Amino acid sequence: MAASLNLADAHRYAGDAATSETLCRATLALARKEAPEMVCFPLQHLGKTLADLGRKQEAREVLQEALALRTAEGDPELIAGTQAALRSLDAAAIGEDPTPDRRMPLERPGDASVTTIEQEPSDPWP
Repeated sequence: MAASLNLADAHRYAGDAATSETLCRATLALARKEAPEMVCFPLQHLGKTLADLGRKQEAREVLQEALALRTAEGDPELIAGTQAALRSLDAAAIGEDPTPDRRMPLERPGDASVTTIEQEPSDPWP
């Protein structure tokens, strides 16, 4: 499943969001059938792909489903990633640059230090 999502991301980064969507949807169908505990991952990737395709409402619905699953699982890092994607979607919807600073802070629960990483320049969705 991870390899399929990595391939989907490679297509999305290369500007081929249509192929990315096909791969994400196939991975999502497989996850729903074979690995329901993994469904949040293809949902997250599909949401970002739909956003790149300009299908903002559909992207929001998919990301909200991912957020609900991640919230139920209780993983703060996964929850934060989906919340960031939804915020970026909201910023893009009102015409703001969703990534004014390409550096994304990473925080560890219980750790006061903050580290930053550089995001892929072609991926405006965290």
